[in-house]
Amino acid sequence: MMTEDDIKSLLPECLLRSETYYLVITDLEGRYVFVNNAFKERFSFICENFVGQPSLIAIYPKDHQVCLQAVEQCFANPDKVVKVHLRTPDTNQQDFYWTEWEFSLFKDQYKNPIGILCIGHDITETERANKQAKELAQKVETIIEEITDGFYLLDRDWKFVKINKVSEQILGITREQLLGRKIWDLFPDTPDYNYSAAYRNAIAENKSITFEDYRPDLDKWFSAVCYPSTEGLTVFFRDITQEKKYIETIKQQEYILRAIYQSTSEASTFIDKNFIIRYNNKVAQSITRQVFGKEAQIGDSSLDYVLPEYQAEFKDFYTKALSGQNIIVERTDGINWWQLSMYPVYDEQQQIIGIAHNVQNITERKNRELKILQQNETLRAISWQQSHEVRRPVANILGLCDLLKNYKNETEEMKNKYIESILSATQELDKIIHKIVYQANESEYLDKWQTNAY
Repeated sequence: MMTEDDIKSLLPECLLRSETYYLVITDLEGRYVFVNNAFKERFSFICENFVGQPSLIAIYPKDHQVCLQAVEQCFANPDKVVKVHLRTPDTNQQDFYWTEWEFSLFKDQYKNPIGILCIGHDITETERANKQAKELAQKVETIIEEITDGFYLLDRDWKFVKINKVSEQILGITREQLLGRKIWDLFPDTPDYNYSAAYRNAIAENKSITFEDYRPDLDKWFSAVCYPSTEGLTVFFRDITQEKKYIETIKQQEYILRAIYQSTSEASTFIDKNFIIRYNNKVAQSITRQVFGKEAQIGDSSLDYVLPEYQAEFKDFYTKALSGQNIIVERTDGINWWQLSMYPVYDEQQQIIGIAHNVQNITERKNRELKILQQNETLRAISWQQSHEVRRPVANILGLCDLLKNYKNETEEMKNKYIESILSATQELDKIIHKIVYQANESEYLDKWQTNAY
């Protein structure tokens, strides 16, 4: 049996003293006969003295067979170096130390095999990095398959390298039909589409490009972004057909809403929570031009279009409207009557985002109301005359008629007096009737005058 000094004499000093490489020699039965200091220090938690111990004590049980197969190859090929990766459980038995070894037959000075020469080094960090890279790659693959966007990867020859299931669904073609084939062989490469120019520009200029495209053959709109890399081009895309239709619907609704706003006779203004005008119609612009000499514009402060004497009242109404109240008041400038209203405006979450401020000329309505009041006053006067002034002569006539009827023996002189009294009462009644007719005609004339005046 060779001594430690005999072994050292057969090996280079640099390997014996190496702090990076492990040097292990086993006998033909697989027991340690020599280990260098680097190996001792690294695996001292396994045992204090390795010499004489079975070499498998430092190897993870599931790697025993791999180790034995490497030894068999050494005997089968005496001049061959066999590479093998082996694991050793760490001190907590929760993870491994990874090592890469080169096994070969260890021979004496007569070239006779006396054991196995093992030279190794630690690759734990490399293996852990590889493991993490594989796990990350798997996570990326999972994410790519689970995202709602379409995804595919093209190499530098424009061939499909990867594709997810969403792409298959959107494009209506399986990955088996796509992988390995050039995109231009499957989809049109013409100026009619944006994607071909976008892809080429992204590669040529080495920058990401976002674009939209319409595919008439699929009757779909797509939004896409492509990212160039040394490997090729990564593309994410999604079907935005419904979004396009929704946007078009919104535009049509906005057009109709604007048409309604512009067609109304009211001055309509939307004011945000900072007094800023966010929308106003032509009537509102016309009124501000007449009163202030300029049209109110979007982005202006609404306070710039409120007369100084009404500023405090306007702010008070504005605050109340923002708290959820509906405000309706009537004001006159001495010539016209105006109805001013403020209502809170809510978003889809029922949060107040501003107020709707409307101003309407109600002069015609107020004149009609005044006419009705005047007519009512005339009717009250006529009613009073009917109930008081008319009743007196009518009562006289009725009484005199009763005298003529019931007192047949009256003298002609008395009868003539009765008749004169009836005539006098009748004349009085006629005057009252003329007065009533005059009042009614006067009311009608006033109504016509007011109508023509406005």
